[in-house]
Amino acid sequence: MSTPNRFSHRNIEFSCQNPDSPQAFEEIVTAYLRSGADVPGLLTDLLNHEPDMTMAVCLQGYLLKLAAHPKLKPTLDEMVARAQTLRDGCTERERDHINVLTDWAHDRTERALARLEALLSEHPTDMLALRIAHYMHFYNGIGREMSASTGRVLHAWSEEHPQYGYLLGMHAFGLEESGQLREAESYGRDALAMNPHDLWSIHAVDHVLYMDNRHDEGISWLEENRQHHAGTNNFRYHLDWHGAIHALALGNEALALDIYDAQLADSISDDFYLDMCNNASLLARLESRDVNVGERWQALVETAETHIQDEELVFASLHYLLALLRGKSAHAADFVEHLEAWSQAEGHQAMVCRNVGLPIARSMSDHAISLPDTTPVGGSIAQRELFTLLA
Repeated sequence: MSTPNRFSHRNIEFSCQNPDSPQAFEEIVTAYLRSGADVPGLLTDLLNHEPDMTMAVCLQGYLLKLAAHPKLKPTLDEMVARAQTLRDGCTERERDHINVLTDWAHDRTERALARLEALLSEHPTDMLALRIAHYMHFYNGIGREMSASTGRVLHAWSEEHPQYGYLLGMHAFGLEESGQLREAESYGRDALAMNPHDLWSIHAVDHVLYMDNRHDEGISWLEENRQHHAGTNNFRYHLDWHGAIHALALGNEALALDIYDAQLADSISDDFYLDMCNNASLLARLESRDVNVGERWQALVETAETHIQDEELVFASLHYLLALLRGKSAHAADFVEHLEAWSQAEGHQAMVCRNVGLPIARSMSDHAISLPDTTPVGGSIAQRELFTLLA
């Protein structure tokens, strides 16, 4: 391993061999912010040219962890080990990222999050740190922490920074989850004016419209912005889910079912947890309105049965369990049994399973059991509505 050089890009120092690599890295981060489907290929190319670039290795590790799929854990472990070998030649900021990745990979989420917030106090324009913190706060379920995190760094950013609009969109979502709907909508619309292709900002504004009961406007908003889905990853299906729950709020079950069939049903074959969350949640909401969904659960059951031993995200596991219960799988009891075992383990998600996930799972299986506060399981307010519906 050769000794890395140091190159600065927008006042942030990177350890790498090629002076063009920091800009290439930031372009990949920007592609990630816009939910670009090209991110894996771009990052692979950069790592082929810069195998020992600390931030590229950390980004790869973060993306593997974000995918929340057990099949990726061996590769994630390899990336963590690889990052550790780079400690001596990198900057203090980069060592902080290595520590964050290591803690998060070992389910020490609270410590990882504390490290990220400390890092951001020193480097408030480190967008990757900001976005990973945003995600971690999201799956802690506490909106005010999301908006506080982004709010603390806003002063350090220039409107001329190419990622500034993405920051506004993140702040908008945190404000919405904190109940500050007017401010959230303003920030979200400003973000979209800068980056029309930013699905997270489209998403943030739509959350405002949903929570504000502006459902016709929400459906129109999503349709107006559908043109920006081209070249994006599976997050675009979550926006379709939003359109369906607007339709349900308007009492238009037929439209919601059409959205499921036309936009969501096929996504389950990608085996990405958010697609399961979208699909299982929508089918259950339809059934709560006495809509016969026919055999649509079966495809979800086939995927869910491969995730019984997962210990990634309690939020996702509860949706896998929902599919097994509604699809009358013989393995639903096995899933609950595994949740019971997981709840006795160490780590942040094990704690969430113990305190919240397992009680929700039991409530889903036996409606006589009272439902706990669902906030710690994470996800958005709109997503957690499902658990109250099922209780």
